[in-house]
Amino acid sequence: FGQSVDVITYEFENIPTSALDLLETLAPIHPGRHALATSQDRLVEKKFLQELGLQTAAFADVASAADLDAAIAEIGTPAILKTRRGGYDGKGQVVLRDPDAASGAIDAIEGRPAILEAMIDFDLEASVLVARGVDGATRAWPPIRNRHAAGILRRSECPAPGVSTRAGSAMVDHAVRIAEALDHVGVLTVEFFVTGDEVLVNE
Repeated sequence: FGQSVDVITYEFENIPTSALDLLETLAPIHPGRHALATSQDRLVEKKFLQELGLQTAAFADVASAADLDAAIAEIGTPAILKTRRGGYDGKGQVVLRDPDAASGAIDAIEGRPAILEAMIDFDLEASVLVARGVDGATRAWPPIRNRHAAGILRRSECPAPGVSTRAGSAMVDHAVRIAEALDHVGVLTVEFFVTGDEVLVNE
C-alpha cells in the first residue's frame, strides 16, 4: 500500500514510530516522526513544552510506587496519575484526591510507566488548531472552547465563549510555536487550561 501512494499521513498518535521508519523510505510522511514521537508520550511531550518555555501543570515521572510517593511529596494532591502512552478519553488515568489514594494507583494503571500531574483549578479548556504547510506557512483557527463530560469531549464552541483576547492570542502564539518546533506539516491541535488571561498547555 505504501508503494502505491504519493504522500502518507495519519490522524491518531498511538501508532508505532517504527511503522514510519519503514514507510518513510517509500513516500513523504506528514506529520513527521518527531511530531508523532513527541505527542504519543506524555513525559516527552511535557518536557518538550517546557524546553520551549511554555507553562504546563507541574508533573513528575512515575515508574514505580516509590516514584509515586516522591512525586506526591513534590507536587501534592489532588493530582492525576496518567499513563505515559495510550491513554485517551479518561482511560489510563487515576485521580488521587489525597496521598492515601496512592496505594492502589499503580495497580489501577497496570504498572505502566506514568506521570503524576497536578490538577489545575481552571476556568475552562480550549484548543487551537493550526495548519502548517511543507513551506512552513501557518494558519490558525480562533480558539475553540471544549466541554467535557466523564472525561470525553462532548461539545466544541468557536468562537470560544469566555476566552479573553489576551488568552486567545497567547494560545494561537503557543500553538504556532509548537508546530514550528516540531516541524509539523498538517493540522495540529493544542489543548489549553485557561484561567482569566493565563494559559497552560495541556497536550
